[in-house]
Amino acid sequence: IWKGFEILAAKSTPIFPDLINQPLDKLTKLLAKLLKELDIPNLPYLQAMVKETIRLHPSAPMMQRSSRKDCIVGGYLIPAKTTIFVNVWSLGRDPTYWESPLEFQPERFEEKQVDVRGQHFNLLPFGSGKRMCPGISLGLMCFTWKAGKYGNLNSVDMEEGVGLTLPIANPLVCVPVAQLNPLPLSHIITLKILLIMNGDFQSNTIVIIICISSAMIIWKLYKSWGGLDIHLPPTPFRLPIIGHLHLLAPSVHRAFHKLSIRYGPMFRIYLGSTPCVVISSPDMAKEIFKVHENAFLNRPYNSTINYMSYGGQGFIFGPYGSYWKFMKKITMSYLLNGKTLDLLLPIRRDEINHFIKKLSQNAKLGKSVELEVELGKLTSKLILRMVTGKRCSEDEDEIGDIMEIMADVDKLFGKFNLSDHIWFCKNLDLQGLRKKSMNIRIRFDVLMERILKECEETRKQKMETGEVKDLLNILLDILEDESMEIKLTRENIKAFIL
Repeated sequence: IWKGFEILAAKSTPIFPDLINQPLDKLTKLLAKLLKELDIPNLPYLQAMVKETIRLHPSAPMMQRSSRKDCIVGGYLIPAKTTIFVNVWSLGRDPTYWESPLEFQPERFEEKQVDVRGQHFNLLPFGSGKRMCPGISLGLMCFTWKAGKYGNLNSVDMEEGVGLTLPIANPLVCVPVAQLNPLPLSHIITLKILLIMNGDFQSNTIVIIICISSAMIIWKLYKSWGGLDIHLPPTPFRLPIIGHLHLLAPSVHRAFHKLSIRYGPMFRIYLGSTPCVVISSPDMAKEIFKVHENAFLNRPYNSTINYMSYGGQGFIFGPYGSYWKFMKKITMSYLLNGKTLDLLLPIRRDEINHFIKKLSQNAKLGKSVELEVELGKLTSKLILRMVTGKRCSEDEDEIGDIMEIMADVDKLFGKFNLSDHIWFCKNLDLQGLRKKSMNIRIRFDVLMERILKECEETRKQKMETGEVKDLLNILLDILEDESMEIKLTRENIKAFIL
């Protein structure tokens, strides 16, 4: 849950510069008040802007799957336990499907119907099929945003940084200018979120690999070239031990895009000793997510995910099977269904109103705002209150602890773990990432145990007064329900929330 909201904060920032000029003029002609949910169907240009933003700057530039069995895709064999990378960044810039793909043109979505729900495979920012991630986000629309610390920039640097959620390299700082009087904001703009790993392939890891494996090069060379892969996808020249790591760069999706130009829309690489297939065309993506969906319903699993998900007990990275199906059912039927979200709407509205008041104060004083930081604070408060029913101010330790833990998790997921990809290093912790994972989980566990105990102490009182249940109370209800087909544990709840 928390990581999904972090992605929202990261990807809300690129859309603000485009709200400054003609898009804002179009919106104000249709609506001279704060936006509500009922207004969304009447604002196709706003929807088009969101689609165009995530086409050019997807929060997760690649989606990953893991093949459960051997499968023929596009005439090539993809063996079981192969990691699949679907390059969403490439799909959104494919000139075959998009005219002038590098230009920001929201109007393209007014002319043709393209949704983001996984049915159009040239636009897949949130996945497709059974493992398409549910989510929620919010919009802000009562301020004009002037770029720059003093509101004096005419353009915004959209260079991509490196990380789990593909942030912009230079944080966007804006000055809010009040356009409307701050009024109760009762809306949630529906966007879906995606949690996907993007490896930070640092050059020093390649040096480490070469040093520790030099004695085995000849043996590995013989094994690698011992047979012909006549039915496998094309592949670049592969080095012993490190595979194709030498071809990658910090922006892995860009490196994959360049390789696809030479080797085609589907090619094979090795990250160390891990076999991978990269998909860079909508037709091939359709094969993976629709035609052969059942063969690719797992997500890649590594040591970091193992620690962070309490041994695979979470929903996002859980292996496909009876437990995952059960977790999806309770997610969609109890936690993220329309009734629950409607009941929690006053909580969201209240937190957003407090945020708008703060922006209004900054607008009066002409103070600049670093959007990603402020949206991160807002979403952390929103998720904490929706999950636990508790409100916390920025001065309290709890929100600070949560944001620090989430920042550490984000950094950890963005690291390439050498031990996961070199077979003879699998029992070693060469970069100390497993130790860091354990430490982060211990901190999160202590925090969640405190929150769970507080929730259990107030549950009876809330039931007697008829107070609206938060998500944690709903999960505890399911935990105590003996009729459930699978018995939940406290670890399941913690893994789900993380």
